[in-house]
Amino acid sequence: TSSSPYEVGNVDQLQCIKNQGLDANYRVVSDIDASETGDWNDGKGFEPIGDEITFGNGPQFNGTFEGAGHDITGLTINRQDEDAVGLFRSVGSPGTVLDVSVGDVYARGDDFATGGLVGENDGTVHDSSVSGNLTGDSEVGGLIGRNEGTVRNSSASGNITAVTTAGGLIGGNAGTVRESSASARVTGSGSLLGGGLVGFNRESKIQNASISSNVNDISSS
Repeated sequence: TSSSPYEVGNVDQLQCIKNQGLDANYRVVSDIDASETGDWNDGKGFEPIGDEITFGNGPQFNGTFEGAGHDITGLTINRQDEDAVGLFRSVGSPGTVLDVSVGDVYARGDDFATGGLVGENDGTVHDSSVSGNLTGDSEVGGLIGRNEGTVRNSSASGNITAVTTAGGLIGGNAGTVRESSASARVTGSGSLLGGGLVGFNRESKIQNASISSNVNDISSS
């Protein structure tokens, strides 16, 4: 429950969230070293929380995940044949992810929505940060691949690589972004639609954001 959430203290408990319940409430109680995930699942690493979905269809995380200021470091998510890749595959409109730092993450997805924290967000992400290396074909972002929800007071840094659409914080945005920042290297290997903060913004609201990213389309170099 919200008053008595499940406690997450190691990477095995983090992986068990999918089985414990996508509608429940969780609180991280210590820093988590996830470096062992590089050897998990025949090199595929950590299995993103929630099942693979076709956007808008399928199980989403609809509970609350509170990082409580703790760090999750060394996470490997190598899912080259899967979409909606991140620590969470998809966060639904009731779902909230807050106050968590994901550091030194390696995440690789397939066609759509690769992010260090969330693949596809329809819920709320706030007071969170990601640093690492993110790779996919389209809608790749340091924090979130595709955002249709709300992001505030969050940041991302590292290396973001895509064929088409990539952003330092969010790959494709159709939601709200406030008080957030990105400091990343954004690189395209095809015809890049890229941005230091957001790769593609669908007439959505961005307020009080800061950017110190480099954007480079190597196909036009």
